[in-house]
Amino acid sequence: MTTAPAEDHFFVHADYSLVKIQVPTILYIEGLKDYVKIHTTVHSRPVITRMTLKNLEEILPAPAFLRVHRSYIIATDRVDAIRKLKITVAGNSIPVSEQYLPQILEVLQVNKHE
Repeated sequence: MTTAPAEDHFFVHADYSLVKIQVPTILYIEGLKDYVKIHTTVHSRPVITRMTLKNLEEILPAPAFLRVHRSYIIATDRVDAIRKLKITVAGNSIPVSEQYLPQILEVLQVNKHE
């Protein structure tokens, strides 16, 4: 349901249109079964399209985008804070699965001092 990815954007079907998603504007993506909500800095509300997080994982460049939960992918440069099993991105609290935590800390280059 998407066009082939360009370096900085891709198109998705949403609201009976093809909507251009600029990769640098993505804050995070929320999975909802066969749909995803793409939260960006330029759209007034999330762009909802019929595709899976797995499809988006293949399109988005790693490690700039990271799966942090079975239902969430985040833009790593948009992370404001990490606290226990929550990541804050643009004021939104996103759950983190323990299985993804080591990779998240490595990619974000977090030094654990506990």
